[in-house]
Amino acid sequence: MTRRVTNSRNSSTVLNDKGNDLFLSGKFDQALKCYNKAIKKNPNDYLAWNNKGVVLEVLGDPTAALTCYDRSIKLNPEFELAWYDKANTLRSLGKFTESLKCYDKAIALSPENVDWLNDKGETLHVLGKYKLALKCYDQLIETESASEVTYNNKGVTLDAMEKHEDAIKNYDIALKMDSKYEVAWINKGNSFAIQGKFGQALKCYNKGLKINAGYPIGWNSKADLLLTMDKPNDAIKCYDNALELAPDFAEAWKGKGNALSSQGKFELAIKCYDNAIALDPTDVETWASKGRALGVLNRYNKALRCLKKARTMNPNPELREQIDELIDMFGYERKAKKRS
Repeated sequence: MTRRVTNSRNSSTVLNDKGNDLFLSGKFDQALKCYNKAIKKNPNDYLAWNNKGVVLEVLGDPTAALTCYDRSIKLNPEFELAWYDKANTLRSLGKFTESLKCYDKAIALSPENVDWLNDKGETLHVLGKYKLALKCYDQLIETESASEVTYNNKGVTLDAMEKHEDAIKNYDIALKMDSKYEVAWINKGNSFAIQGKFGQALKCYNKGLKINAGYPIGWNSKADLLLTMDKPNDAIKCYDNALELAPDFAEAWKGKGNALSSQGKFELAIKCYDNAIALDPTDVETWASKGRALGVLNRYNKALRCLKKARTMNPNPELREQIDELIDMFGYERKAKKRS
């Protein structure tokens, strides 16, 4: 996903160009002032509206950015970059279906921007439309414009389709194109981990993190593997590395909670689960894990509330069965405690 400011050729050219220079220098507040002046000078400058949207997105106001993109599109419905930028912002807000429609419009208007197929493919992947995602990546590969990112993305989708050998082939192509592409190393490790090839997975994680020790997803993936290998102390160190880099990483808080639970440190685990839930209250596994930890500590009422909350969140069949067993067990223990 890329962000681009665009040059204007109307009466607000000077202000637009000045804003673009400021934007590219990282002076976003000053750039915004220039775009506002350009719009005041020419309210019909669709380029200035789009540029304002880009800088508002960078400044952390995606809702206002969408308003600007819509204004740009209203002024010029054929302006492909406004559709593309709108798609990116919608995707960042989790509005994937709406985002996909905008990518389709942008690509239809500007088919030469073949790299946008990567963004469309990633969005289709999130929506679980794996075959359509693969079509995007394959279409890009056919143009001979595919980068290591395309092959990595294709590998991720193939893993989701449980085609792990094909996935690894694509990660290897990505790494042949760029041996220092840490994302592909980590994803290749994930693929090996799914297959139970823990030694090969660990080697991939270590290579990726050697290239970029500032990659929190890599530390989290390595931590998950170490926990699976029954090495909770080493796992916690990796989770802590991830959280130092990204304190708002809900998955790492959940993982650290699981590692602490495996050591019987349930009070500390619950604090981690609380942090994870505050960041992502929709994660059914975290609610279930917190419920289990509370139940082990004989806090049955709170445990059952968490587990029943998890039960309403449409868990997969295996997790649903585990949750039901815990509800039955802690419910029975609560009644036994009342009778004693």
